[in-house]
Amino acid sequence: MKITEAVKKSGGLMFNVCDPDFGSQVGQLATDVAQKVSKTLYLNRAPDVKSIVVTYGSQVIANDRLKGWTYVPAKNALEFGDELVLTEQPEGTTLTVNFNAARYEVK
Repeated sequence: MKITEAVKKSGGLMFNVCDPDFGSQVGQLATDVAQKVSKTLYLNRAPDVKSIVVTYGSQVIANDRLKGWTYVPAKNALEFGDELVLTEQPEGTTLTVNFNAARYEVK
């Protein structure tokens, strides 16, 4: 069996390194993998949920169960929706999460 046949039968992707669009194809592949693998982001402290802002480069990601993120208190984590689409960004762009730490009053 040829490599191309094996890739097609396994549902994999194949790119031609000579294609002028090769770089963006590989970039899209990386985005697809990240979206499929990284659905949960654990936070280092409890947030004030109203203050959470999630960005990917210039893209602001909404607090939305399907197309954005939701905060899961039991995990102290953000979970990203299955329909989240990250826009094309420059190489090296990272996901950024900013928030104020939650404040608790002791009585």
